[in-house]
Amino acid sequence: MFSQNHKKFIYLIFGLIIVISVFLLFGDSLKREQPSESLNKFSGISAKVAVETIDNTTLPELLPKNLPLEEGVEIQRNEIVRVLNSKETQYVRKYVSKLTVDENIEIYNKYLKDNSWKIKTALVEPGKSAGILAEKQDQAGLLQISIAKNEITSEVTVELVIVTR
Repeated sequence: MFSQNHKKFIYLIFGLIIVISVFLLFGDSLKREQPSESLNKFSGISAKVAVETIDNTTLPELLPKNLPLEEGVEIQRNEIVRVLNSKETQYVRKYVSKLTVDENIEIYNKYLKDNSWKIKTALVEPGKSAGILAEKQDQAGLLQISIAKNEITSEVTVELVIVTR
């Protein structure tokens, strides 16, 4: 389906997304209470971000309200991340799933199909991880779904992000 160069490019893009997400999540200079400067070491660009933590009972505003979400799970992130002096905003919900990676992949693929989302990119490693990037005609931004199993703890996390620019 994809040539080796296409696969390498897709892996590179998802790798960049993961690296930037981890940096934003764990960067020492990132303060959740107020906007602060964090250095994006990957690109060498200094960016100011504002992180607004949302109550766990509320879905960040642009995430579709009909997303399949598990109840009674640990919410790790529920926030809106705004890159100041830019149009980029990320609406994020990340949780620890009680289901397997493959069960989550099935649930989210069905959701995307049933709700007329167009999958732009999908990288799936059965039993281990999945990264899906989708778009929809009447939806602002792209939906990024990341599902991963921690090989040490066997914990499965699901991260749902709408990115607008």
